[in-house]
Order: sequence, then structure tokens, then C-alpha cells
Amino acid sequence: MTYEYTCDQHGAVDVTKSVIYIDNPEPCPLCGVVMTRKFVPSRVHFSKTKVEHAEYNPGLGIVTKSRRHRDEVAKERGLIEIGNESVDKIESNLAKERETRSNEGYTQAFEEIRERIQTPSGVEDLTHGNFEGDTT
Repeated sequence: MTYEYTCDQHGAVDVTKSVIYIDNPEPCPLCGVVMTRKFVPSRVHFSKTKVEHAEYNPGLGIVTKSRRHRDEVAKERGLIEIGNESVDKIESNLAKERETRSNEGYTQAFEEIRERIQTPSGVEDLTHGNFEGDTT
């Protein structure tokens, strides 16, 4: 996670560290003085849970009445939901997509070859291993 700290002499500094170390003091990288962590409201949070009652959404800064209302407000503000799929699932989906595209390519190439073989000018002369009309 990235946390924003403030040094009295050097201003705002972003520090990336694990959540388990959130309460550890951070020295300023320039002067070594312990900095103060700024409170920053949470980012926009989307969840797939059904909203039964109105609730305050800290990321949007308003009370949302339903998931639909939340999505409408986010869309109006140009915010998009970032997926939470695991890397393994994403990689698996990409592998399936690559395989599908590859198979489609093979199918298309096979169909093109089949069409060439079925046309009179592309009929293969099996005795010589040449196509008719090939002068080589």
C-alpha cells in the first residue's frame, strides 16, 4: 500500500509499505526527521454485494441508495471498476483466448486449402505431386 506522509521541511512524501507496518514511524528520506502520516479517505470501493439500504460510500463521498445508483454516479464521474480476478484466472482466460484464435486460424487456413483443391485449376496431380498447370 502507498501512504502519504508529510515532512515539516520537505512536504508530502509517498511511502510504499505493507499494511502490517502502517503504525511504524517513517523518517523523511531527505532529512531523517520522523514524518506525520496524512489521513487520506479510502479510494472508490465497489463490491458485488447487494445494497439493501442506503449507505455512505467514502470513495464517492455520497450516500448511495443502491448498487445501480452507485454505478450511475461512478459513470457520471468517469470512474471505472478495476477487476479483482486472480492472476492465475486472468492467465487461464488469456491462454484459452489464444488457443481459440489459433484454432480459428487453422480452421480458416484449412478451408482456404480445401477451396483451392476443389477448384479445377488447383486440382493436384497425385501421380507427379504437382498441381495441374504448374510448369516446374
